[in-house]
Amino acid sequence: MAALRKRSLFPVGGIVVLLFLVLLLNGIARYAFGALSFDLTEEKLYSLSPGTIKILHTIDEPVQLQFFFSSTEATQIPALSVYASRVRDLLYEYERRSGGKINLSIVNPRPDTEQEEWAQKFGLTPLRFPTGPVYFGLVGINVFGDEEAIPVFDITRQEYLEYDISKLIYTLLREDRVSVGILSPLKIIGEVTRAPQPGMMPQRSPSWVLASQLETFAKLELLDWDKPDIGDNIDVLLLVHPKTMTKDALYAIDQFVLDGGVLIALVDPFCQADLPPGAGPMVTADNSSSLDQLTKRWGVSLIPDSVVADIGLSTKVASGPGAPPQEFAMWLSLRPEQMNADSVVTSALDNVVLAWPGALQLEAVEGIETEVLASTTKKAMLRDRQTAAMSQSDPKQALRGYIPSNEQYPLAVVSRGVFKTNFPEGAPGASQSSAKHLSQSKGSSLIAVIADVDFVSDNYSAAVRNLLGRRVVNLLNDNISLALNLVENLSGSEALISIRSRGKFSRPFDRVQEIERNAALRYKSEEMRLQAKLNNANQRLQKLQGSAREGEQVFGKAVLQEIQKFREERIEAQKRLREVRRNIRQEKESLGTVLFLLNTFFIPLVLVVLSVCYAVMRNKRRRKVERV
Repeated sequence: MAALRKRSLFPVGGIVVLLFLVLLLNGIARYAFGALSFDLTEEKLYSLSPGTIKILHTIDEPVQLQFFFSSTEATQIPALSVYASRVRDLLYEYERRSGGKINLSIVNPRPDTEQEEWAQKFGLTPLRFPTGPVYFGLVGINVFGDEEAIPVFDITRQEYLEYDISKLIYTLLREDRVSVGILSPLKIIGEVTRAPQPGMMPQRSPSWVLASQLETFAKLELLDWDKPDIGDNIDVLLLVHPKTMTKDALYAIDQFVLDGGVLIALVDPFCQADLPPGAGPMVTADNSSSLDQLTKRWGVSLIPDSVVADIGLSTKVASGPGAPPQEFAMWLSLRPEQMNADSVVTSALDNVVLAWPGALQLEAVEGIETEVLASTTKKAMLRDRQTAAMSQSDPKQALRGYIPSNEQYPLAVVSRGVFKTNFPEGAPGASQSSAKHLSQSKGSSLIAVIADVDFVSDNYSAAVRNLLGRRVVNLLNDNISLALNLVENLSGSEALISIRSRGKFSRPFDRVQEIERNAALRYKSEEMRLQAKLNNANQRLQKLQGSAREGEQVFGKAVLQEIQKFREERIEAQKRLREVRRNIRQEKESLGTVLFLLNTFFIPLVLVVLSVCYAVMRNKRRRKVERV
């Protein structure tokens, strides 16, 4: 019997010892096995994507990463501190997976210290809080002393944290800046013109703001329009308004794409930038362009002779001196809802304005994957070019006979995959196929097509003025940012491009937020009822004052009675409001109590019960064996 009691007490004692061992081993593992980690989050927030790991494997020389965070000054900002700790954990994962090629250091730049001076020298942007400036950024330095920085980690951009860090590292690994070839019949890059008078220096016409912005991070090369020489040094070909292209030019572009070059093509069914100055509504010149000779075989084409109008995306335009602005359905103001939130290119854009854009038509092609970056609403409608021309002087023309198509039209796309040549016979005019001729992509090719050209012209993207001899530029919208994002993102390695948006680190309690929303609605309802009573009482007072015909004493008594009645109603309403607030608070507190009990006691209790059940079943099996 004593032995039986000892065996029955063993599970309890074993569980106590087990809990002690778990706590002890947890403390030891914290220091002894710090490098061993498991990412159990739903969206693998602390794991690196294959694209990032591929970039880390290409590191030949060590890269120094310095994570600047003012942890002391941020102690009173819990949300920032929590996000900073998660950024730090992800950076540790970069260091761990780099095989010793990344050296991470954590810097706490206190005010008036040498660390703060370094943060300022690196160009980090401090966040201003009552506790003092808070630095929250990253600096990368390669063995050649080149520096790249993330001035501040934007908590609203946390889905792209991995992309931003990997892009910084990839930029440090590049030996040269991105080389962008510009091919266009339009004067995107300023040209040298004749001197105004003999003996004076020649002048240069101004470049588009797009070109000047590209020059901040890329090398630009203007290519010959009729027979472009697209050399191996070109990383990205920016093709703007490809109208009446020669076969030699088309062949050069075709082979450039198949050889691994990135093509960004801006096509347009009605290009305002290509119209002669003062062109009226009766446009006879052909100002349209497409690249269907190449891209149609790759699954992307422009719907011919069609301009998109969309009353759901109309832009307000001036209608004349003193007249109110009116909606123009052929100028589309794209908001985040119309742009791909999962793409690094478009995720952070708020307002892109396309003027007289076209619509793209997509067809499935084996081996090619197409991603839509921007599209219309289902209220869109296709109009002809003549209607577009008439709308220049009268925006109402865009709405004549308007019938929504109930179809969303793609406006900008990116396609990647194995492309086949449009010239299976080889170069045009060649007697036999050249040895360098490519019949399909060497690896994975990449193109982007946007059905508008005007959006990157100065008239629709920027306000340029001359201030004391200096050219001052104010961007009007995110048009230039869209073009720059395309060049910057697509010019990266295939590994960098493959990094998609991740889930957010912040995981709110949806149930708590639902309670708060419902409570806010109830509170608002009570507040509106109270305001209605106040307005009703005021109206009664005004009516009483206007209709009073008796003596001053009677009138005063009536006013006092009305005021007393109003006070009673107000007191009653305020009492109900206090009850609503109390119920809201109690509901949230009760939910918090339930969550606390579940996290603190329920899960451990379940584990203990399962352990006890397992021990009891094992003892039963053991006793059966002993009896046998």
